[in-house]
Amino acid sequence: MDTIDLATRECNAWFLANEEIDPGESIIECIPRTPTEVPTFICRVDGSWKNDETTRGIGWILQLQDGSIDILGLQGCHKKISPLHTELKSLVWALKCLSRHQRYCNYFVTDSQEFIKMIARSEDWPAFAAELNEFKTLWTSYQDGQVVYKDKSSNTQANFLARQAQTRKRVFSYVNTCVPHWIDICNSAFR
Repeated sequence: MDTIDLATRECNAWFLANEEIDPGESIIECIPRTPTEVPTFICRVDGSWKNDETTRGIGWILQLQDGSIDILGLQGCHKKISPLHTELKSLVWALKCLSRHQRYCNYFVTDSQEFIKMIARSEDWPAFAAELNEFKTLWTSYQDGQVVYKDKSSNTQANFLARQAQTRKRVFSYVNTCVPHWIDICNSAFR
């Protein structure tokens, strides 16, 4: 089954590399992933922002428990109302991408305690109602899923991706099985 998984990944990567990014457009799927052995995935998400910048960065990385990368994403997006909106957008976008690429993960990590509180008690956050409703709709597919807080040292790769997306100062999306060639990983968490 390793050959099929590799072929699926390469096919998805080819389609991703050759598609024009449109947030409302669905992506053509290649060979469906066959759940022979369901690996335990960890998805780490993060957002990056600076008050004086017009764009924000979000990043996520789906890893096996041994730390190997299955798929990752980074996106430069328009400035959000608050840093917490950016954190929520990172999780929502990760959920959409995982669904689109037929990946299932039941363990999500963030380095924002306030974000965890917001998800747990969404009724206390009316300014986030629209975004939280979108999250709840997506989250119904993750019945046994959990979003947990881990300190920044446990989320360095997602943080790195989010910061790299934010520093590009443009709106874009990148989803693939490897870090983009234009990122210098020499002094990063990916070394």
